[in-house]
Amino acid sequence: MKRPSATKGKQAKAKAEARRAEPVRERKTLNTPAGAPFKTIPQYGYENFGLSKNGSYDAALRGDFAEIITIGRRKFVRAQAVG
Repeated sequence: MKRPSATKGKQAKAKAEARRAEPVRERKTLNTPAGAPFKTIPQYGYENFGLSKNGSYDAALRGDFAEIITIGRRKFVRAQAVG
């Protein structure tokens, strides 16, 4: 039976140390930054009406939110607009 090499253990420890030294990446969320002139549909629906994500999109489709802005595939609501 072969004994495991001591260098493999050292290499694994070195990789683990390198991973811990990497900076933590910022998480991407659906929320827009504070003070932005627009909010995502789920964020707007939750903050103003207590709606879930799907409920917010349904309300936007019905026209309950005042002004929907489309940028690419993403949809936003003006923060000042009240439905």
